[in-house]
Amino acid sequence: LIQLAYIPISIKNYGLSFTSILFNYFIITAFIGEIPGTLAVTWTGSTTRDLISLLSGKQKTSQVDIIILLLGLFCLITCMVLIGIRIKKRLDQSLNVEPYSQL
Repeated sequence: LIQLAYIPISIKNYGLSFTSILFNYFIITAFIGEIPGTLAVTWTGSTTRDLISLLSGKQKTSQVDIIILLLGLFCLITCMVLIGIRIKKRLDQSLNVEPYSQL
């Protein structure tokens, strides 16, 4: 789960070097944990650039392109929220904490 946390990669990798995690597990989780985030950030940047050029009138596109662009953005945000909720539930279960309980 540490690989999925938004912490700068250099700090995360340096901190994980002090743990007893096996190198093979570290490489596998680094690959699985970093690639989706990298793809999401790259896609978001590209979409934002397209959206800005579209709104400023520099780029002419059809309504279908606009719908696909907005649908993709909606799906990205929805997935990020759902993954966050699922990770929170798993962490609460592993720590034996009532979900959304107040202290």
